[in-house]
Amino acid sequence: MRRISASALALLAFLQLGVHLALGWDYEGHRAVNQLALASLPANFPAFVREPAAAERIAFLAGEMDRWRNTTDLSLKHYSFPDHYMDLEELADYGLKPELLPIFRYDFVAQLALIRQAHPEKFPEPDPNYNQDHTRGLVGFLPWAITESVGKLKSNFSYYKAFEEAGTPDEIANAQANIIYVMGVMGHLPGDASQPLHTTIHHHGWIGDNPNHYTTSRAFHSWIDGGFFNKTGGVNVEALKGRLRPAHLVTINGRPAKPEEMFQVAILFLMEQNKLVEPLYQLEKDGKLTGEGEMGLEGKAFLEGQLLKSGQLLGDIWFTAWQQAPPDLFLKSQLARRNRISLISHQFKTNQMPTTNITNSSPVATPPDAKNFIKFGNNNSNTTQSIKADTIYIGKDGQTDAIGQLNFRPHANGYLEGPTGGPVKILIFRSFGTNDLERATKLGLKVGIAYLMKGGEFQYISDVDLKLTDQELAKQFGIETK
Repeated sequence: MRRISASALALLAFLQLGVHLALGWDYEGHRAVNQLALASLPANFPAFVREPAAAERIAFLAGEMDRWRNTTDLSLKHYSFPDHYMDLEELADYGLKPELLPIFRYDFVAQLALIRQAHPEKFPEPDPNYNQDHTRGLVGFLPWAITESVGKLKSNFSYYKAFEEAGTPDEIANAQANIIYVMGVMGHLPGDASQPLHTTIHHHGWIGDNPNHYTTSRAFHSWIDGGFFNKTGGVNVEALKGRLRPAHLVTINGRPAKPEEMFQVAILFLMEQNKLVEPLYQLEKDGKLTGEGEMGLEGKAFLEGQLLKSGQLLGDIWFTAWQQAPPDLFLKSQLARRNRISLISHQFKTNQMPTTNITNSSPVATPPDAKNFIKFGNNNSNTTQSIKADTIYIGKDGQTDAIGQLNFRPHANGYLEGPTGGPVKILIFRSFGTNDLERATKLGLKVGIAYLMKGGEFQYISDVDLKLTDQELAKQFGIETK
């Protein structure tokens, strides 16, 4: 990567452009991209993102990644700066083709390191004075940054959907706030991707052979980023909204992209924008980007078209992340467990816990497995019963291998005592043997039901899915298995 440091670039731009240095229009361009993306979202997209405060925050956050670049913190610069660009022509120096790059960022970094190590003569060490953040040996990570940001947003939507079903109002609000933040920040990346100078080694003026005599001014980049719009009255977002189509699933080769193809979508988009590097330089050479007179405004349509591309792509990405976000099954199970425990606790406190009638229960279907059975015997010292069955026993130790005999005795706290000495809280029977069905029926026991044992009675908690393993059932009721 042959880039001047951010601070040196800012100083040079100031000397060459004077008041046109202001980065506000850079921010205004990215802000416009986020606003266009929001306007493209269909009516069935979660409505909270369109609320005025949310829409303004999403627009404001479009500039967040550039604010990170303005810091003097080298660690943050090292982390964030390469995410803004990818100098595609530089890949040829490494013998790499963009369409064949690995989809994982650090696999790519490893490739670069190995090639540089094998051919040190081709890759001289960068000047340390201009490489304090150690990014000048990198080609740029923009397509990976886009792909990773989509993953973040999918995660946001996954847990938001879970909280919508079973979360508290505060949890839902926090999940929405996280979605708004990620949507806003990630919008910067498609914005950078449609700026042709973020895809090329010719990012700050033409370098190397220059038979067409394109400008070599380093100020060209900042002029395209914002100077032109600053001079010509800014970006007319409302006019551009009229040219949007509704957002849909991201496509590749004319079909909806699979979730694992997002990197290919990003790299192909960058390759298309890279084809516009020379046309952009030609517009400058022809005097169509001066911002003065009729000819000097002809390049405006080109720049507005690039902003529109970014807004359209970003809207599609947001829509795709929402549609393709898989359910957060772990969180759903945790919320279900929490809510069940809360409900049981409430029922105990209000004395509303339903109790199985141990003398008037309908028979239970008998599975054809004779080795699974229940035995009831008398204890010489009391009337407690011994039960042996193919069950899940969830007690003090959390074990789920309760095939052996379990002896239940009244416990001081109202529960029944299990073989470990602790109170048995929950019993789930998977099946009853034929010989013991009658006795189980008299006790009102049924397969596929979770019972809480309290006060000598089997109290109904809920039906359970017997397709789940013992460990999965244990987790549903908040018991950690060993």
